[in-house]
Amino acid sequence: MRDIRAKELGVTVLAVAMLQWACDGGSVSGPSGLSASGPVSSSQALQSLAGTWRGGDSSMGLVWQLNQDGARVSGSSQVFGEEWTAAGGSVVGTVTGSALDFTETHSAGTASAPGCALQLKGTLFLKSRPDRQEIPPGRYWHEQPDPPQMRDSLSGRITGQACDGPVDMTVALFRD
Repeated sequence: MRDIRAKELGVTVLAVAMLQWACDGGSVSGPSGLSASGPVSSSQALQSLAGTWRGGDSSMGLVWQLNQDGARVSGSSQVFGEEWTAAGGSVVGTVTGSALDFTETHSAGTASAPGCALQLKGTLFLKSRPDRQEIPPGRYWHEQPDPPQMRDSLSGRITGQACDGPVDMTVALFRD
């Protein structure tokens, strides 16, 4: 009976020792994004979208100059269609995690096409990707290229109305 209790005690001590080792000597940390005081506040977890963004798709180009205050994003916009342009527009939206829900408007008189007003809306997702770097001609095979720079992109679907009709496209914008 004594041998059984000694074995049980040995197993318990071993389990406690392994648990303490696994927890880094008694220092327990929670899941990523949590601190001792609780979850990370939403203002800490927000992605920063402030800056100039350029891109579009094959039929329309966009340039946004964005500002951000907490989860609220606002700024100015320019749009370039195949046969028209529009400046003096506005972008307003809300950031939730890495998603931007937005509306872009250009009132009549801001576009090169007479009487044209634009309204676009959508959800774009922020991603950070390595910028592809080409090895310039003349580099020797043994030289390593510089490490890739990370480049932010916003991409997703946009719908609405433009000067030449309805808009339903997938766009990608890149931060300058």
